[in-house]
Amino acid sequence: MIPGCRNGRAKEWGPDGSLLNATRPCTPTPAYLKNLPTDATSMLNYLRRMNGRTTASNEEIFANMGELIRGYLPAQSRAALYEAVTKIPGVVASGSMTDAAGRSGIAVSLVGNIDRYDLIFEPQTYRFLGWQVVPKDESRGPVRSQVILNVTVVDRAGQVSKYPD
Repeated sequence: MIPGCRNGRAKEWGPDGSLLNATRPCTPTPAYLKNLPTDATSMLNYLRRMNGRTTASNEEIFANMGELIRGYLPAQSRAALYEAVTKIPGVVASGSMTDAAGRSGIAVSLVGNIDRYDLIFEPQTYRFLGWQVVPKDESRGPVRSQVILNVTVVDRAGQVSKYPD
């Protein structure tokens, strides 16, 4: 189980992908964000400010995009998010890629100072499949990845959808 934000703190990840005993400040976010921007420029500005600062590196902006895309977004905001990522310097279409669950997809990637960050999408629907972080230097540890197998909207906590994706 991956720990989330609890009581304003979240576990820190080590460079090798393991969870550390350290924590960092965090703010829990709802799964459905209804007041997100619906145009690419406003969305890019929103991504820049997600960490609570006025500026962010391209890696931070790309990571913020990865955080947002995991949730359930209104269609116009999702479209703005996809367009905004194309405006981040260094982001490229990486072509065919396989996620950690073995599904084929297409990816957009950003090569950072230490790692390459990949967001993987289903090639026909562009549904988000997952992400991976690939160290540029193998001595820095293994590939870290996460997949999204299903997203369902229900009326209350603990309810299970009758109609899985």
